[in-house]
Amino acid sequence: MDLPLARAVVPNLEFVDSIDSTNLALAREYELLADFHVLVSAEQTAGQGRAGRSWVSEKGSSISLSVLLRPVHQQNSSLVTLLIAVSAHQALHKLFPEIALSIKWPNDLLIGERKLAGILASLNPDQSIVAGIGINLADQRAPENAIALAELVDTDFDSTLSAVLAQLKSNWNLWQNSSNTSWLIDYLKTHCSTIGSAIRAELVTGESIVGTAIDIESDGRLRVMADREHLLAAADVWHLRK
Repeated sequence: MDLPLARAVVPNLEFVDSIDSTNLALAREYELLADFHVLVSAEQTAGQGRAGRSWVSEKGSSISLSVLLRPVHQQNSSLVTLLIAVSAHQALHKLFPEIALSIKWPNDLLIGERKLAGILASLNPDQSIVAGIGINLADQRAPENAIALAELVDTDFDSTLSAVLAQLKSNWNLWQNSSNTSWLIDYLKTHCSTIGSAIRAELVTGESIVGTAIDIESDGRLRVMADREHLLAAADVWHLRK
């Protein structure tokens, strides 16, 4: 796959036809990689989502990309997943303004309540970050609660990939050159369908919380009102049917 549009954005982009997981591949080599090293695959055979869930794709039917990030402002590293989600949302919204696309805190893009894209970020020992994005272009094997862009619009791998990379690169440069993240939280609040929704959140401790998401804090934490107020830094979140 030539990817001329994507390579115009990231000239040293690394592309493979098939791989176990783009995130795992970068995590294996992070010590050797420069900031904003991008790996893209036409197929993932053993990709993972949050909580170790499987994230696999048919060749060419989904965009599987990972990027190695070396944050200058380490105090904001917890916001990187949200930065990736916002960047992907901005890019796809510009490409397809007719689609009602939203962000589900902290790491999914939804059309209605169906998942179009997911983000997974992990921290390396040297404080660099591997961030992965999976976008369903036309994968018919996706779970029932997922949706593909091809169901709604005409798209192709290279144009969608290049748009996402261009937006992410622009936002990352802004991030690296300023510790001000108010623009990120403002955009997130505007486009996050989790705010105002009844949710169930499963914490890393195993605790489950059912309540209403009411706001996102300046540090990216989700404020939830349940039996009492909770501030969630990380959780698996489900929107409950109204």
